[in-house]
Amino acid sequence: MANYDSKPSVYEANGDGSYTYRWDIEEIQNQTEDDSAELKTHWECQEVIVWATVTKDKLMTAVLSALWDSDYEAKLQNDYNAAKMGQADASCIKKYEDFIRERKRIKRQVDKDYREQFNIARTLQDAISEKISDVEDFDTSDEVNGFLVNGQPCWIDKEMRAVYGNSVSSAKALGEKNIDIDLSGMVITLPIENAELMLASIQRYADKASIVTAMHKRDISSLESIGEVDAYDFKAGYPDKVNLQIQ
Repeated sequence: MANYDSKPSVYEANGDGSYTYRWDIEEIQNQTEDDSAELKTHWECQEVIVWATVTKDKLMTAVLSALWDSDYEAKLQNDYNAAKMGQADASCIKKYEDFIRERKRIKRQVDKDYREQFNIARTLQDAISEKISDVEDFDTSDEVNGFLVNGQPCWIDKEMRAVYGNSVSSAKALGEKNIDIDLSGMVITLPIENAELMLASIQRYADKASIVTAMHKRDISSLESIGEVDAYDFKAGYPDKVNLQIQ
């Protein structure tokens, strides 16, 4: 993290054939050391140095390498797969998903800054790709991937719905009356019939949300102007979240 007393530029020639690229530039205000009411302002940002000739690919590689080493994603993915199989903490799933979202955000930012710095016109395909990325991010966010249990937000992803479906079927076949289900760290005990209904409700919600996402992506791809793409409301049409009341 770099710090500056005044707002730095996004892109700056260093005079030696290298260039500094900065992103996530943020104004920070803190109280002065004497605890007076006066606030002291400084600027924080991420930055990398890239040597000429600067291309978008070179800039992207420099930024991603500065943020994450070459083994970082592989480790996250291994932990993610282990968590999916119940062999690692469930938090590894969210950590990997958050990484994917953050990397996509950074790539979009670098692409946007590169176009602006070198006066490269934003094309219709650029706008469509950006908007589809927004749809994909929204589709995997808590705003879509969620339901409520007694007012508390929870989620069971596709893989775990399949696991719990098998568990419920097995418990039912053995004549068991109840089953424990882990909902985002909240373990609840449900009658088998209620568990079946809950999983069915969540699955049908996920099916409907997936269809809306696919329709948005199709509609965005068919738009014929950047203005239409930018104005497109990709959050519209999603079903209401399932709201379960469990005693």
